[in-house]
Amino acid sequence: MTGTSVTATAAAQNKPLNSITTPGGLRPRQDVEATLDVGALVAFDRTIVLLCKSSSIRTHRRDRLMSGIASPLADPAVRSWYLVFCFAVMILPMVGLAIWYHRNINGTPGGRALMERQNRSRYGVRRGARGARENFREAGDLARDIERGAYGDDARRLQTIVYWVAGFWLLANLACFGVLIWADEINRKMPGN
Repeated sequence: MTGTSVTATAAAQNKPLNSITTPGGLRPRQDVEATLDVGALVAFDRTIVLLCKSSSIRTHRRDRLMSGIASPLADPAVRSWYLVFCFAVMILPMVGLAIWYHRNINGTPGGRALMERQNRSRYGVRRGARGARENFREAGDLARDIERGAYGDDARRLQTIVYWVAGFWLLANLACFGVLIWADEINRKMPGN
């Protein structure tokens, strides 16, 4: 229900704008808006409940676990340190992966040929959409050539490792920032906040 439809409905019914007609009758606007905000958390909470039920965690233990995660993150100092941890998870593994990849790929003749091709084929960032399309196409061509084995088995093995590490890195980022977003919403809805 948007603000425009609420205003139009209230005006048509000659009702005050600080109340909304619902199937249950006339309710204060704040109650309905709070209900709408809580609706965004329902799917995530149900997922956690299902995961906890499927892993045989009892309701009491599940509630303690959920509050044990959300409560410490209500403290601004803990939240700040956790946010620093999240950014470290986002940045440090990719820096380490880039350093490791460049050290190892340049150690083989096929890897050196691959890096020479990559350096030759770079289109400038200032070329706009055309340059971006060309970079994307060239990256796809390089990946296909690596998978075919055009640059040797070592390059293909390194590329496979990079794919796996990047996948785990993505999952770690989703978990870290997902917990932070979830805890912020839980703490925002708790009484006294």
